[in-house]
Amino acid sequence: MDILIVVLAMVALGHFLYEGIVAPTLRTQLKHEMFQLRDELRSVHLEREDGCPQEAFNIAHNGINQYVHRLHWVTISFVTEFNRMNSSSKRAEVDRRRKVVENCEVKELSDIVARGNRVVERALFVNSGAVFAYCIALLVPLAILFVCAQSIYRKASEMFAAPSGRTEEVISRLV
Repeated sequence: MDILIVVLAMVALGHFLYEGIVAPTLRTQLKHEMFQLRDELRSVHLEREDGCPQEAFNIAHNGINQYVHRLHWVTISFVTEFNRMNSSSKRAEVDRRRKVVENCEVKELSDIVARGNRVVERALFVNSGAVFAYCIALLVPLAILFVCAQSIYRKASEMFAAPSGRTEEVISRLV
């Protein structure tokens, strides 16, 4: 029982350190990357205004702005709920908007959007990092248990070939 309390205290401390120090620092870095992408997007729009449709720029700009302010919300549950709530009609609008950006003649714009998507993916990983740590914390003992079980099974199969006197000797010690 004492070991369980110590392990749970260590897990709580690790969770506190990750959620209180590491994740906010990483989120701030990701937010700064989004600001840089927004500045690049604005520069591209000013330099190549004639080749970049206003709608494509607005979609990209609004997407970046949206996640500058909402990076902390990008979690596994948010992505799942977003996909669940998007009916086929809403998904068609998302696909149409994505094609507007992809079909823009200014390749820098679609490159900026792709880099922004990678930032959002990294935010998903950062925001779900504690979940991944818990999964690892559960999988490691299960792997150890599996390895030990394999060893015990091998030992059990050795008992089959043991002389009967030896197994009776072990039984008498246990009783």
